[in-house]
Amino acid sequence: MRTTRYWTILIGVAMLGLGGCANGTDPGASATTAVTPTTQEPTTEAPTTTASESTDDSLIYVVMGNSLLFSTPAVMHAYRDILEQDLGAAIDMRDHTVPGQFTADFLRKLHTKDRLRSDLAEADVILFLIPNGEWKEPGYTIMGEEGRDPTDCGGEDGLDCLRSVTANYNGMVELVFEELVTLADPSETAVRAMDYYVFTPGEDDEATVERTGPLWRASQEYVEMVAARYGIPVAQVFDEFMGPDGTGIPEQKGLVSADGVHTTAQGTELIAQMIRELGYEPADLESPDTVVVTGQYAAPDEYIDGDPTIIRATDNGLSDDRVNGDYEGLMEIEIFVDGDRSTGLITMPRVTITNDGGTWEGTATGVSTWTTSEPEHRHYIHHTLLGTGDYEGLQFKYLLQGIDYPWTVTGVIERVDG
Repeated sequence: MRTTRYWTILIGVAMLGLGGCANGTDPGASATTAVTPTTQEPTTEAPTTTASESTDDSLIYVVMGNSLLFSTPAVMHAYRDILEQDLGAAIDMRDHTVPGQFTADFLRKLHTKDRLRSDLAEADVILFLIPNGEWKEPGYTIMGEEGRDPTDCGGEDGLDCLRSVTANYNGMVELVFEELVTLADPSETAVRAMDYYVFTPGEDDEATVERTGPLWRASQEYVEMVAARYGIPVAQVFDEFMGPDGTGIPEQKGLVSADGVHTTAQGTELIAQMIRELGYEPADLESPDTVVVTGQYAAPDEYIDGDPTIIRATDNGLSDDRVNGDYEGLMEIEIFVDGDRSTGLITMPRVTITNDGGTWEGTATGVSTWTTSEPEHRHYIHHTLLGTGDYEGLQFKYLLQGIDYPWTVTGVIERVDG
């Protein structure tokens, strides 16, 4: 990030709080194009860059994602206008959106595209969503589009093809955030993200939403969980658009156009205001009541393959003795293969760490990924454990990750209400 006076402005605005937000009421014109279940067709064309002329006094605003950000009316433009209004700054917008982008392509650009990497390093504000163009094909199959047979998706519920791509999406979400924070430190740059609502053929397709909604919700919750580890706020568009049970039809609310994908003027304004409400304060993962925990887990004492898998380990080498002790986890893994990438969805319904002071107990979730290129095997398991005994009123949240043992641990012990 550049060192400019505007970071002082960002912090000042965050401390003062934002004023009232006007709510958009124009639902926009309905599209007349054929319906699609996901984003636009992938393209190799570079996106149109709409950045204003950069000056030493301008605020650099980088946007990454797909057509949900740039299609008219555009979320990225609405948020740019909000930045100008709230911060009183000229905005130099660096547009790196690409229509129909696949998650793997998005990740590859983060690693290799020099201009993008340079813009992220200079950014004062970053807005992004992690695209999911690969979800289109299973969406077509599930809905029987283009003469397809929905049973080809596989699985007892006919959703395995979508379950596979969402599993691999989770694995790449981990890699996206890992790379992003090496380019833009969230404690110095206002990094903001948004998640997705369900894409449907139209406002009458309650059946599709009811069937696919839980998978969409799970993938968006995974994005939020990983983002939280880096202190990056996420506008929870899924919850707002889909309603409390996740089965709402945003087209019926006037938030999404008739194509079932892109937002109306009302939907665009709502998303922009949701991002605005995230504020501008930089990430601060530490507080007086928070203790950072680091260290390593050695290879388990017992590791029994199968479903479920029992993992047991003892005397783990973590930096805080309160969370060392006897570790036991009940693990369930569901494996999905998608081209050269395989992903194991990890669910741990019971995890305990026990020592003389008490027991930490909770759950964990994560992914293991395999690819045909190095590194062959990576694991990410997010734990949330509550303390008992001497640790009553404390929570231990951490990420266990690695390729070969020992695995690394990064997390915090913090106080929890109640």
